[in-house]
Amino acid sequence: MIWLILLVSFALVLAPVMWILPSPAQKSQAKMRECARKLSLQVRVGPLPQTHKQKVRKESSDQGVCYTALLRRKITDTVPAWQWWPEVETELPAAAGVSPQQLAAMKTAIEQSGLTVKMVEYNHTGLSCWWRETGEEPAVLALAKLQTDCLDILNVSAAMRTHRESLA
Repeated sequence: MIWLILLVSFALVLAPVMWILPSPAQKSQAKMRECARKLSLQVRVGPLPQTHKQKVRKESSDQGVCYTALLRRKITDTVPAWQWWPEVETELPAAAGVSPQQLAAMKTAIEQSGLTVKMVEYNHTGLSCWWRETGEEPAVLALAKLQTDCLDILNVSAAMRTHRESLA
């Protein structure tokens, strides 16, 4: 009987400790985000921005993760800010300054990367990709390469970029 009481007591002490420890998925996620930081990508977690259609329908916003390739710019530089949902939108407003050929090239780059990019956002800060974090560190490297490719397509000079494509 004493052994049973000791076993239950030990289980009651051990259970909260085990609950606090990160799961394998959380450990993988932390490794991905650490890899992103080593590549100089900024990581944000928050509600995924909605398309106009989702806003009108008042749909709930899903959680997403945003990896941003920051750019060096002067405060006085004016940059057209835009958001693009590759799965939904086929073109951007003319004020965004992105040609249909550039948009098609970015869509091709996203498809070739094999990543689930939900939205691409471009503004004064940099180029952001909202995506569902899946995979391991190679997925983050693929995302960094995708962002480099998109910045190349948008004709952003290498001097403005702060992120890297590889850990080497």
